[in-house]
Amino acid sequence: RTAAMTSALRSGSVGRKGAGGRIDGATREFTGRIVRDAFDALSRAVDTLGRRCGVGGDWNDIDAQSASLRERSVVQACRDVRLSLMTCSGIAAVFGMAAIGLKVASGADPVADGAGGPIDDSNNPGTIQIPPLSVHLRQRIVEKVVNEGGDETKRISILEGELLAVTAKMSDENLELICYDVLTATESAQSVPMRLKFMPAIPPKASISTDVFNNENRLPKRHRTEHNGRTKSHHTLDEVEKAALWFESILNEP
Repeated sequence: RTAAMTSALRSGSVGRKGAGGRIDGATREFTGRIVRDAFDALSRAVDTLGRRCGVGGDWNDIDAQSASLRERSVVQACRDVRLSLMTCSGIAAVFGMAAIGLKVASGADPVADGAGGPIDDSNNPGTIQIPPLSVHLRQRIVEKVVNEGGDETKRISILEGELLAVTAKMSDENLELICYDVLTATESAQSVPMRLKFMPAIPPKASISTDVFNNENRLPKRHRTEHNGRTKSHHTLDEVEKAALWFESILNEP
């Protein structure tokens, strides 16, 4: 898997204009700001929905169209809340459950902003637009000669890194984790890693499902009563264990 990934990343099979081939810019926003803005947007959307539903005041129907317009505004506010909830749920899954599972599977602390900005993958519609969480797999120093104008050249060193990055995608039924093999370049200790290329990290066919939540396997909100009368509650660590096993299957794929 290592040889195939390195060959594909370096050969340009996933290039600047391919699936995920867009080179990540260094002027992107960092994860902390994006996450803060996402939860602020959720708070504003819920507040707007409450006000449009009449919380804190009475509706003033000035004409026959008022009820119809109010219904449209409430429906639009519900859609905004739903979209914000989906985004924030994906963020919580990536930086909560997936972060712990990835640390257990790899033995390293996952880092934010290490694999570039949000991944725009046409093969995975619904991917949440936040920078993925990642762990370093391999690093090496590459020397390059750059032209500084005229006949003057300069030799510079660039740190290339191969990472396993994880993000999430949302649909009406599922919240699903997805992984990518990412190649980055860092020009100096003070610079931001720039994502050069990426490709989906396809797990083995027999690996554990990556669905975090779906309509058929959703964790109950209340305690589950067993046949012997005792109660057993589901815990987030149950899902962390599932995610850790899935990450391990990807990392250990030959």
